[in-house]
Amino acid sequence: MARYVSSAIESLLGQDYQNLELVISDNASTDTTPEILEWWARLDNRIRLFRNPENLGAAANFNRVLELAEGKYFRWAGYDDLLEPEMLTRCVTTLEATGDRCVLVYPQTMIIDDSGNEVDVYDNRLDMRHEDPADRLRHMIRNVRLANPIFGLMRTDAIKDVGGLPAYNSGDLVMIAGLALRGWFTELPEPLFRRRMHEGMSWKAMKTPEGFASFFDPSKRHLVVFPMWRLWRELLAEVFRAPLTGRQRRKAALVVVLEWPRRKWRRLRHEIVRVPRVIARQVLKRR
Repeated sequence: MARYVSSAIESLLGQDYQNLELVISDNASTDTTPEILEWWARLDNRIRLFRNPENLGAAANFNRVLELAEGKYFRWAGYDDLLEPEMLTRCVTTLEATGDRCVLVYPQTMIIDDSGNEVDVYDNRLDMRHEDPADRLRHMIRNVRLANPIFGLMRTDAIKDVGGLPAYNSGDLVMIAGLALRGWFTELPEPLFRRRMHEGMSWKAMKTPEGFASFFDPSKRHLVVFPMWRLWRELLAEVFRAPLTGRQRRKAALVVVLEWPRRKWRRLRHEIVRVPRVIARQVLKRR
């Protein structure tokens, strides 16, 4: 983490949109990150720095930042990603122009490597300005891959209504669905977000679904997990949590029931097939 954190903070504080607060929650880092963060906090009074006495897990730490946020708009920032200087200005301008109908504005994503070299522009395909929430949900299920839009600029009240980031594998997809049920997503055509792909990032470092589940919530031990099956259930639950009319809810629920297994049937089957192998491996490890 220490390798990239200064560059990430510099790109945030270097935005041409200056009216911001930078809330940092250090999740019990064991390297030199705390010293680096203290140095930055002394340098710029827009930084509000907090430190967890123990590792809360990724989801709880993400949500702690959300709870501490006080602004009208909110975005999460990873320790290893970068922004172009005009990113926030462009997003704020778009949100102000679209009114309450739009809950999230995100730019195109430039993938960079561990040294910051440009790799490729990633097509997120999640510009969703459909009037019907079910149509936005269908578009999301059919097109979402990398969840880059969660690093866009959101209406704080909308993401708090969703409840933040769930503490399970790929919970960010359910969070995106919850936002989509509450309003438009608008994509800026320029690659103003630079996402760093490297071997230390969470979904590359965690080799198994069980390890990834512990990354989100280290307080739980997982014998075996079923990420795709759980996402199917949680997507349906999100439909019933969202502020929809009866007709909108029925239509959105039907989208989840039909679209998810149609798109994910191979992975749903794989999660059942792998169970005996995972349990056997766990038993051998305990012996």
